[in-house]
Amino acid sequence: MYDAVREMIQQGAIVSAYALDAKGLAAAISKMAFGNKLGVTVDGNVSTKTLFTPGFGNIVAEVKADKLDVVKSILAAAGLEGFDAVVAEVNNTQNFVYGDMTLSMDEAIEAWTGTLEKVFPTKATDDTSVVNTGIYEAIEKAVAAEHGNRHSAHIHSKNIDNLTRFAREVETTIFVKNAHSYAGIGAGGEGYTTFTIAGPTGEGLTAAHSFTRQRRCVMVDGLHII
Repeated sequence: MYDAVREMIQQGAIVSAYALDAKGLAAAISKMAFGNKLGVTVDGNVSTKTLFTPGFGNIVAEVKADKLDVVKSILAAAGLEGFDAVVAEVNNTQNFVYGDMTLSMDEAIEAWTGTLEKVFPTKATDDTSVVNTGIYEAIEKAVAAEHGNRHSAHIHSKNIDNLTRFAREVETTIFVKNAHSYAGIGAGGEGYTTFTIAGPTGEGLTAAHSFTRQRRCVMVDGLHII
């Protein structure tokens, strides 16, 4: 079967596919639809039992309408004729439709993502007002001052989130936390002093056997446990 599926993909018949698990067909169709928020109309011949029965080993595939004959031909050649069925069709309403039931895409996604919200909350508070700590403006100005050279930067903070945010924003070869910038080349921090032509400014870190650019992230004091 899997060889047949591979051939369908190579011939452009299958757009996407999902291997069923214990959650069954309904969960598979839903997850496939969530990504691009495509509505789905489930065929009336599909029973609720089929929708929610575990389907280990089964595959649900999104197939182009004009490629159905290709799919049937490949399955027949593989000795799998009759093992296929059309269970649903994509619609342009962003709704899940089954019989006389219609469920909006947003409502379905909210139900899916919010199942364990009370147990493992993703929101610390219902207050959505902006928290003005000054760190965002400071990071923005620091990134602008670095001028995109991607050489070195340093920050003094005990807040891991702030350290991580600045590191991702500034994207420098050498990034030092809670020390002077030259701690990144062995002066008061880890590493060694050396230079390379691989960096955008002519400086950076390299070993004697290589001129490739290496990124170093150095922390002083914080998380130092030895």
